[in-house]
Amino acid sequence: MTSIFLAERWSRVGDTVSALNCQLASLAAQNRQKKICCVVLKATEEEMKDAADCGVELIPPCLNEDIKDAFGNDEPCCKWLLLPESYFLTLTTLENVEYIIEHVKSSTSYLFASALRKRCFKDADVVLINHGSPSADLRDKHLKFAEAADTVFSVGPTVFEEYKKLYQPTKMQMKHAVYLPKPEMAYFGLNVDQIARTSSLKQMLTLITDKKIESTRFKVLSAAVGQTADRFQFMCTKIPKWFVRAPSAADLKSTKTYLTDNLNCTYIEPNTYPPYGSQDEIYGDLQQSNVLVIPPDEPFRMEALWAIAAALPVLVPRRTAMAVFLEKYFDERAKYFLYEPNVADLSAEISKMLNRTETVSVTRKLKVAFQSHPEINGSSEDFKVYLLKPPVITLEQVGFAVPVTRIGMVT
Repeated sequence: MTSIFLAERWSRVGDTVSALNCQLASLAAQNRQKKICCVVLKATEEEMKDAADCGVELIPPCLNEDIKDAFGNDEPCCKWLLLPESYFLTLTTLENVEYIIEHVKSSTSYLFASALRKRCFKDADVVLINHGSPSADLRDKHLKFAEAADTVFSVGPTVFEEYKKLYQPTKMQMKHAVYLPKPEMAYFGLNVDQIARTSSLKQMLTLITDKKIESTRFKVLSAAVGQTADRFQFMCTKIPKWFVRAPSAADLKSTKTYLTDNLNCTYIEPNTYPPYGSQDEIYGDLQQSNVLVIPPDEPFRMEALWAIAAALPVLVPRRTAMAVFLEKYFDERAKYFLYEPNVADLSAEISKMLNRTETVSVTRKLKVAFQSHPEINGSSEDFKVYLLKPPVITLEQVGFAVPVTRIGMVT
């Protein structure tokens, strides 16, 4: 039996949606008797190898010979999935497709998994992964997505509760469950707290996913970093470094200029770098930093979980999906890592994180609690087990013509 994941790229180090797609596909691949494929719009040799190492086969576009001359130079797009016989010939050769898994963002306006099932895999179950609440104008569409699905997993308690409210009045029969992400075990083995704090020069780390950062939240972030530098200057202490990763689509020069203009401080400047090319770069950034600062009003972010797993102190804005996740599953321990999204409070919390002696021990305790949390660990097992259900068989396959259900009962 085969399961198909739909994604733009195979990337553990891209945005949260990409990272979670790799995580879920890898979990599914642990069911050794199943074939796991991931349809992508592009794939490098390194990505193909990384996926294969996880037990996942990537399926990039494969154009029909009849259209190569006309469309061979076009930029691949998700709409190509509507015509798999033209753009994804390899996909059309798959047999016994049991599940089609698609990630639904808050801005998603078309469900390709449903179209693909109708066109090629009529017996497949559609599984949706909700990553954010839909905008008001897309709520009706997202309800129709759920109607077309057999199962929906919502990432984190905030998104789960919001979709639960959306679904309940309709009395739809599909299964709806929460998925609680957890980083790969390699992050838990980094021991960042023992490495990064040997240097007297502190480093603040910020990971930006926005292509354009001209917004109030990045003004708040920059101003808070500037105030933090002022505090250290007043104490006659070495000014911390500010290391910023920006997305590939962003202009590094304009990003740095915007952040610098809003620092209101001459003692510090952002060191801006392109995004990650490998997990080793993530490990290096975490090991060389003393605190990860999540910008105000961010949605659920895997980067925060990477930091917690590695025992790197992290600051998360209150009243966000990540803050709710921490408060729900770690109670009082979470308060140490939350801040009010204003300049004064964020600056104060950064300074405390960099100077408090108890920061290391509190962060270690959060890491241990995260690694051993039964609900979080159980969520991964639940997803893996869900994709293990027995295949549909018929007695016709063994010489009879009476259909049999998935659990072997005659219908």
